[in-house]
Amino acid sequence: MIDRLAYIRHLGDRESVDALTPTLDRIVIDRGAEVEMDARAMQVLRQRVPVVAFVNNHYAGYAPETVRHLAAAVESQKPGGD
Repeated sequence: MIDRLAYIRHLGDRESVDALTPTLDRIVIDRGAEVEMDARAMQVLRQRVPVVAFVNNHYAGYAPETVRHLAAAVESQKPGGD
């Protein structure tokens, strides 16, 4: 049974992203630096509690690609990862 967890939401500005693209099928705002910082924070958090992250399309323009970047960044933060 999990009695605690960290829940992280990556929500964007709908108006800003919609002004850049009508299709939400590609990254239109570079959030790479934020994703890297969040990955480091998630790695620290997951030493104490399970971590769940949510990303919507309006965070950077295309949630699936943002999730791939976030997952890779978290994986690279593991001890022994380069």
